[in-house]
Amino acid sequence: MRKAWQAIAGYRLLLLGAVLLTLWFALFRPLLSGRPGELPDFAALCGADGQAFDKAAAYEGPAPHPIIVFEGGSTVKHADNGAGDRPQPDQVQLVGCLRSLGVGAELDGCSYRDGSVRTMRQGRWQIEVHEARTGRVVSTVDLNGRTGECPTVVSREHESPGGTVAPSDIRGTEPDETAYREALRSAVKP
Repeated sequence: MRKAWQAIAGYRLLLLGAVLLTLWFALFRPLLSGRPGELPDFAALCGADGQAFDKAAAYEGPAPHPIIVFEGGSTVKHADNGAGDRPQPDQVQLVGCLRSLGVGAELDGCSYRDGSVRTMRQGRWQIEVHEARTGRVVSTVDLNGRTGECPTVVSREHESPGGTVAPSDIRGTEPDETAYREALRSAVKP
């Protein structure tokens, strides 16, 4: 009976070791080595500590300068290798950190199947562009959210019983791919 318990304990330790080794290779090794393994790893540069990646591709030489843009956490909002495709992690030279500046002009109302109508506002956004290798700010660009297109889904999470949304909970429209390309043109393909 004792040998059976020892075998079970041994398997548990082996399983724990495998899990820890997997976590090391998947999460910590790319960050510690300075070489991101996947595109979402670059989001660390937009975090509170602004972690740069000393083994990322250098921001030098002729264009293009591949970029990936994040909004909060690791949500990829835009990625461009200079030819309109997603770059590979070893190609990324620039990281953009997107933040909302609030809302601008009121847009047309949006009607939904349930009979509700929402007034939309054009979002105002800013991207702080960093060199992936050093974390140095290369440029800051402003861009606007799209116009003329209603979101397909509207959250009712912050809706009051009267059907209105509190002003602090209004989020403006997001930029489309054309807006990202135009705003980042000078950084990606100067």
